[in-house]
Amino acid sequence: MEEGKKKKKFMERDAYAYWKGNPFVASPSREDLLTCNLSSLHDWNARIFIQDWISEGQRGFENSNVANQCTYRTLQPLQHYWPIRDKDKCRSIKFAVDWLNNHTQKAQEIGREASEFMQRDLSMENVYDYMFHLLNEYSKLLKYKPQVPKNSVELCTEALVCPSEGEDVNGVDKKFMIGSLVSRPHASGPCSLPPPFDSNGLEKFHRKKLNLIRQVEKWEDSYWQKVL
Repeated sequence: MEEGKKKKKFMERDAYAYWKGNPFVASPSREDLLTCNLSSLHDWNARIFIQDWISEGQRGFENSNVANQCTYRTLQPLQHYWPIRDKDKCRSIKFAVDWLNNHTQKAQEIGREASEFMQRDLSMENVYDYMFHLLNEYSKLLKYKPQVPKNSVELCTEALVCPSEGEDVNGVDKKFMIGSLVSRPHASGPCSLPPPFDSNGLEKFHRKKLNLIRQVEKWEDSYWQKVL
């Protein structure tokens, strides 16, 4: 991420809202986002790119590096991101890009906060800690004892050098196995699982978030009233 940011200065980057992903999974809202892409009829200041995961997998995910692409409970509107209306995406995106292009200092602040959040809170160590706690909490819900499926094959480091018959440990598989290899035990244990919000803290968090979103919506409504 840090190296990706240094490739081009903020003021030299294309002044558009950029999104790249698979629009056909997770939510209908993603597919609806395609209507906001550049066309002969409209330019909503959005550049939408469809991610073909099958093709990317065949190329070793060379175009899917997060460092080349610039709902956690700690994210806040106007601090880490700009909120977009789900029911009026295209006009909302256009307003966001226009507003931020006219307030470049604020745009840089939001980008900087988001980048620092990702590098600080979404480090690989924290991701592994999250997976550890997730699996531990999930295991408490299980009503059966998990077992290794019959005829399953364990892939170990030896298989990278001398794969047995039927094993295909090359290319992408080999790359990711080596990348996830643990060379030595960690010096410390996993992070402590943060306590859940109490009712008062959760209410304050949602109230602050909602007030910031409403403020942006007021700006947006005023903008379109003047334009139209």
